[in-house]
Amino acid sequence: MPDVVSPCLKFLLYIWDLGTKLQNHGVGFQVRTARWTWDTREKTHFHIPGLLFADDLVLMARNHNDLAGLLEVTTEYGNRNKLLFNPEKSAVVIYAPHEVGREKTLTIQGRTIPVAKNYKYLGITLSDSRNYLNEQEEAWAMWTNSALHAMHATSPWGFNRFETARVQWKATAISKLTYAYSVLVRSANLRDTLDRARRKAGKWALGIPGSRVSNELVDSELGRSSFEARDAQSKLRYFERKRSMSESRWPKATLRIMKLTKKKAKAYQETVRLRAKYKC
Repeated sequence: MPDVVSPCLKFLLYIWDLGTKLQNHGVGFQVRTARWTWDTREKTHFHIPGLLFADDLVLMARNHNDLAGLLEVTTEYGNRNKLLFNPEKSAVVIYAPHEVGREKTLTIQGRTIPVAKNYKYLGITLSDSRNYLNEQEEAWAMWTNSALHAMHATSPWGFNRFETARVQWKATAISKLTYAYSVLVRSANLRDTLDRARRKAGKWALGIPGSRVSNELVDSELGRSSFEARDAQSKLRYFERKRSMSESRWPKATLRIMKLTKKKAKAYQETVRLRAKYKC
């Protein structure tokens, strides 16, 4: 039977109030909301214990005990609402040096959650390396080559090669390679790889795959933007949307903490660079 229940309806039916229970536990990723003051009654920070999307859940904690507490809350909620969590489709990814915490065991509903060096969440592979997108960037690079090969195979000379190749690249490659552009920062090497593939695809569509024509000519003929330009549009829209949110929303709070601590996230730094480059 096909799954016709929308992610929003799943969230409302099953786990909408789990977020409140996790928030009330008082642990998670700590976000400062004000500068330190002598007034002990003033709350200077709050916690983000996790992320919820439909039936997907990410728990975040600063240490083993805090994460174990969040898992206890989730276990109690699942048992009470007859929801079964599958640890085989879950993993604990530890972002700490020197293998800190890897010998400790975490469980949900009495079953052990394995420790892994990476995990795929909402289509993005997150790893415990210094650059948490290392493995995802390798996957993007492989997909770029696959998209080129697929375009070569499905747009032979006998068809309208220009239109077929142009539409296929835009409908398949662009949508997948720009996924989550607003919040993720691609490395310079990956951006170069994507743009080289984009130019190859353009020359193939124009019927001049081996030509040394200028990149500007290819882009103007096809009406295409570079991946960096698409990145700029996506990030600028995203951060402006965060700025327009109310003060009670945690995305807005993450902007406030960067201002208070004067430590900018990579996505924010990249947005500033792109804004200056494209004079937005």
